[in-house]
Formats: sequence, structure tokens, C-alpha cells
Amino acid sequence: MMTFGPQINKGAVAEWILSFLAHPGVEHGMMNSGEFYGFHGSKSSQFRPNLDAVSVHNGSHLASTYCALAILKIVGYDFSLIDPKPLAMSMKYLQRHDGSFIPIHIGAEADLRFVYCAAAISYMLDDWSGVDKEKAKDYVTNCQSYDGGFGLNPGLESHGGGTYCAIASLRLMGFLEDNLLVKGASSSIINVALLLDWIAK
Repeated sequence: MMTFGPQINKGAVAEWILSFLAHPGVEHGMMNSGEFYGFHGSKSSQFRPNLDAVSVHNGSHLASTYCALAILKIVGYDFSLIDPKPLAMSMKYLQRHDGSFIPIHIGAEADLRFVYCAAAISYMLDDWSGVDKEKAKDYVTNCQSYDGGFGLNPGLESHGGGTYCAIASLRLMGFLEDNLLVKGASSSIINVALLLDWIAK
């Protein structure tokens, strides 16, 4: 666990990070608007809320949300103070039919990076209601290349970052066990022997 010196005000860090969270107007039915209510990446992408404290021009982003929650975890913020439902329920709008995720509701590229972000967010919040894990699993396993590594999308060449995102996502979603190599790779949903061969090269 990371320790902080007296010069770091963890409460102030948490308060600043939380200021980037987009808030839906539940009473106005905005949870069904198709927008994602996560964290903005910077003040430049965050507009002032309207008089009802509803985030207008919502630019919250999956990667920013992952980073924000990771920082809050590092500074020891009590996650029970975060209502996970708006974030998790709206995250489902980012998942594509093939199981991948786009990072923002207005559209963008979809690849393993954002599957990992969604899995990490759900794991940290202990709320998987925004992820169809079976579809995500199928997408990840389809990204394993002929040489054992994982491309960022199915059919792309193996990539170190993509491989990390794939394995971490499957582990966070509960599809890979910690002791995978001890229990036997042959029962895995991925080709572990081919993956290890690719890593060793």
C-alpha cells in the first residue's frame, strides 16, 4: 500500500477528483438518455451544471473514470460514499453488440483498452450491472491472435498493451484464476501455452 507524507492532503485530492463526476438528473429520466455518467478527464471538458445540478454537455470518459477511481482507491477514499448505480447503469450504453466498449457516449474507437477500463471500474465499485460479462469475454477471447498474444481488436497483430488488457479483463471478470498455470492451462478459455510462447519471444 502506498504511503503519503504530511504534504499530501488525501481529503483534498479526493474532493478534487470527485468534482469531475458527471451527475444525471434521475428525476428527469436522464438515466435512460444513452449518456455515460462517469468522470470527466479535465475541467476543460466539464461544463457547469444547470440549475438542477444536472451535467449538461456531458463529456465523461471511460478511461478518465478508471483513472479517477484508481486515484480515489490509492488515497483511501471510502467507496461506500459513491453511489455506483448511475455510473454502472449508464456504462451499459458504451458496450457494443460484439462485447467491446467505446469510451464516451458520443462515439469513438472500441478496443480492449476500454473493455479493461469497464472491467476495472466494475471491479472497484463491486457492481457489474453495466457490463455484459459473457459478451465482453467473447470479445476478449476473439482478440487472441494466431501467435498467442492479443491484438487490440480481433484480427489485429499481437500487442503488449492489448495482451495486458485482455488478461487483466478476464481475471477481473472472474474468467481466469490466479493459479491458472498450476491448475492446468488446457482448461482455460484462452490458449495459455501459445500465450506463454509469445511472451517468451
